[in-house]
Amino acid sequence: MEQFVALDVETAESDYSTVCQIGAVRIDVGRECPAVLERFERLIDPEVNCVTEIGPVPETNEWENTYIHGIGPNDVLGKPKFPELYPQLREFLRNDVVLAHGSFDRAALAQCCEKYGLEQIPNPYLDNMRVVRRVNPGKYAKSGYALKKIANDLGIPLDENKLHNALYDAEMAARVFIHITRDSDLNIKGWLKRVEQPINPDSRKSLCKTILEPNPSGGLLGEVIVFTGTLPVRREEAWQIAADAGCQVTKSLTRKNTIVVVGEQTSAMLKGDKSSKQRRAEQLAAKGYPVRILTDDEFFDLTVSSWRRGTRR
Repeated sequence: MEQFVALDVETAESDYSTVCQIGAVRIDVGRECPAVLERFERLIDPEVNCVTEIGPVPETNEWENTYIHGIGPNDVLGKPKFPELYPQLREFLRNDVVLAHGSFDRAALAQCCEKYGLEQIPNPYLDNMRVVRRVNPGKYAKSGYALKKIANDLGIPLDENKLHNALYDAEMAARVFIHITRDSDLNIKGWLKRVEQPINPDSRKSLCKTILEPNPSGGLLGEVIVFTGTLPVRREEAWQIAADAGCQVTKSLTRKNTIVVVGEQTSAMLKGDKSSKQRRAEQLAAKGYPVRILTDDEFFDLTVSSWRRGTRR
């Protein structure tokens, strides 16, 4: 029996670590008609300052993202915090492949684990957007890879009133994946390998340049970004987050870069108190080149904001 878990999260604020809802479904695809075996849905107290323990807060006291998903401080009053739900989530995920539509959900969970000092979730992740790009190369390059857009295009029934409910979005991501891969000979593990290959397997372009084409509907389209230092997520994951937000990702700093993200610096990479990329970026900025230097926290805040300006789902 081949299974995978589709997962989605919602956050209270632009800070990735403010997860306020998790939804997940376990799917059995080892049969003629795939079926949902289990569901996991939890509201979480993200410990944002307007949540109190003495009673409901005024309804007007909403979070930054309440208008997206409808979840506010009153909805999570008395709900468990992420560390309390962490063991339940790990038990539900088991060792299965986790499917998510884009890199946001994986990065948000990584930020939660970092925030509370918890072990990172080790499950292999399969990005549904990258699957779509390989099944239909270029089809959504102009219109974007929003879940709603793809589901409508595939003729999958969709209730717009339920969008941005984590459980509903997780189920929709699973349905999109099953639909677009139904004629494929690849199993789940096969797709994990396929998304690490160029969109066109015969292409001689480098893996980074091919996989990380900028999302044309991303709010940061036109930005050219490079990273330096140690980030709270894997470097490849940061690249994907940036590309999903519309950025062109580079491995080295040139005059074309508009954003330099500076993570934690180690003594081994420093000459003085800054990395060579950061010093070079400061030199370029001093000469009038339009390059911004951001911390990793500022980068995550910026990409969440860009999702709202563009199309996250």
